[in-house]
Amino acid sequence: MSQASEFLVKHGLPLVFGAVFVEQMGLPLPALPWLLAAGALCATGQFNLALGLLVTVLACLLADAFWFYLGRHRGGQVLGLLCRISLEPDSCVRRTQNMFTRYGLRGVLVAKFVPGLSTVIPPLAGMTGISAGRFLLVDGLGSLLYGGCFIFLGYFFSNQIQQITAALASIGGNTLSLIIGAVVLYIGYKYWQRHRLLRELRMGRITVDELRRKQEAGEEVVLLDLRSSADLALDPSLIRGARHLAMDQIDSHQHTLPRDREIIVYCSCPNEVSSARVALMLQRRGFTRVRPLLGGIDAWREQKYPMEAWLSDVATTVKTVLENREPPVANLTSAPLSLGSEDHPAKSGSAEIKVLLAAAAVLWVAGCKPKAHLPPPPPLVEVVPVTQADVPIYHEWIGVLDGLVNATIRAQVTGYLVTQDYHEGNPIKKGDLLFQIDPRPFKAALDQAKGLLAQAEAKSGKTELDVRRYRPLVKDKAISQEEYDDAVQADLEAKAAVVSAKAEVEQAQLNLEFTRITSPIDGIASIAKAQIGDLVGPASGELTTVSTINPIKVYYRITEQAYINFTKLFSTETDRIERLKQLEIELVLTDGTVYPLKGQIYAAGRQIGPTTGALRVEALFPNPGNALRPGEFARVRVKFDLRHDTPLVPQRAVSELQGSYQVVVVDADNKVHIQPVRVGDKSGNLWIIEEGLHPGQRVVVEGIQKVREGMLVNTTNFTAEFASKVGTGN
Repeated sequence: MSQASEFLVKHGLPLVFGAVFVEQMGLPLPALPWLLAAGALCATGQFNLALGLLVTVLACLLADAFWFYLGRHRGGQVLGLLCRISLEPDSCVRRTQNMFTRYGLRGVLVAKFVPGLSTVIPPLAGMTGISAGRFLLVDGLGSLLYGGCFIFLGYFFSNQIQQITAALASIGGNTLSLIIGAVVLYIGYKYWQRHRLLRELRMGRITVDELRRKQEAGEEVVLLDLRSSADLALDPSLIRGARHLAMDQIDSHQHTLPRDREIIVYCSCPNEVSSARVALMLQRRGFTRVRPLLGGIDAWREQKYPMEAWLSDVATTVKTVLENREPPVANLTSAPLSLGSEDHPAKSGSAEIKVLLAAAAVLWVAGCKPKAHLPPPPPLVEVVPVTQADVPIYHEWIGVLDGLVNATIRAQVTGYLVTQDYHEGNPIKKGDLLFQIDPRPFKAALDQAKGLLAQAEAKSGKTELDVRRYRPLVKDKAISQEEYDDAVQADLEAKAAVVSAKAEVEQAQLNLEFTRITSPIDGIASIAKAQIGDLVGPASGELTTVSTINPIKVYYRITEQAYINFTKLFSTETDRIERLKQLEIELVLTDGTVYPLKGQIYAAGRQIGPTTGALRVEALFPNPGNALRPGEFARVRVKFDLRHDTPLVPQRAVSELQGSYQVVVVDADNKVHIQPVRVGDKSGNLWIIEEGLHPGQRVVVEGIQKVREGMLVNTTNFTAEFASKVGTGN
């Protein structure tokens, strides 16, 4: 008999009880091997089958009763905890909720055969209000089925299990240690999978505070609630303005989502796993502005931000029927109404209640005398009037900052750097010393050149005296003409040698001066690329760069079409140059702030880029404090025109459907009309309306989802700031 078998025979019942209890409490330690081993020992008469089933059922009931009690009193906190410690984040709870919603208590019978589900179902059953006695009865039957199945499998395959045990024993060593090691490796592998999944889903989130600010500012944000119908049945509330769209509906409904608005998705799962998955999927489908909500609906609820109730289509229909009839039936609505499958777990005795409600509703609708029709009250919507204002028209491009002059500093002579005489990044003046190359070799070369010059001058003086001495002698024929000519030519050669020696002195003097590397301009010096002791020269590359950044230059590219439109407005070159001087240019930094000083167009390129199809334009901005630096990215915003008496509405009042735009207009009788519009540019949080609206008309901003054509509504003024920074472009 192997060591593991001896251990199981000696401590069989406590071991089976502990293994099953630990597994049902949610730890990733499978009880299956111990149940199979117990069944194999039953076949040899070394283990009591009835007691084995009893302790299995008892362990399951104790663990499940514990989770059932926590679910009844703690609800969503328990599911969140289970999802955080699960080896498969979020999918365990969502899969269990879907199965429980579909099958009800019947799912409890088979849940223990599916890893992860057996721990999640008890708290979920406690949350839905099922009686403890009914749950424990069904759970006991499921536990008996679970334990009996695997114990009987071990019983019937006892020979094979004994062979496996013998093979493990033949390996040598402690078999139990090998099993524990395998379990540890399994747990580590699953946690590694979990960590990899969370790393793949890592992306930028939006906080609930940021989302609320966007809503209050009137920004058009699409909110998607990704929770399942089971989640909404337990918590029938949405973030204000949200649309419910389950994860399995994303593919079939993605064509209804606007691509020009920011989409925020949220769920109730820890780590926003579901919402991050959906956001990643939408990004791969071409939706560029998608972010999960950090903390989901729980974080929104903790901040006590506005919520709205959610009702399924069936619940809404039943509620409408009941509200349109006599008041006595209102008592029926206080009873729990189940809209799910036959064994929906949300209410105890749901099947009986559905039958009673259906029978009572049918008899009452058919037999009651009709009374005056009492329609539901009109929905409340928030409206704003269409306003007129003078709106500046801005054009924006992405620009890059650069120095007005960028002087690349290089060594003009070869030598070793001995000093660096400037502080990197500090302002410097023209002529300031930057580097010093060892001057001693160049000083020696200058002295040598001066000595050669002195020799040449001495030789030139001698030849000049010879010519003076030979001139009267050649006249008296005391010397030959040839001797005189030789003297003249030697004098000329000596004079030329003097000129050459002077040039050598000047070159040596220049080389000595080149050992002092100075700045040719005023500006900011960059970080040095050479260090003291480096051998530098004309071929060694740049030592540093000095840039003039006051004023600083910004270059950006405009499209060819934009340039053509500009030339059509101003036909002559003089008119175009004059117009460019009049343009107001603003710089929007990467943090969204506007640089306080205005800029001017400096120059435009001579050609349209053949590869980019764009024209390079340069602008100059004052930079007295050197706050702007080369290499920064910024948005260049040009105020191109001012449109007078332009109709404006908040962006969130405009809906897009398949490339067309529409608003909801409320007339003087408080009736709703769907009005197609043609939109123009955006200005702040407002949208310019080119066609379709007139000043003074009222448009719906909040509650667009509640209305349809011709419906009566109650109106109230939109509370958020309407005319927020009109014309600033922010």
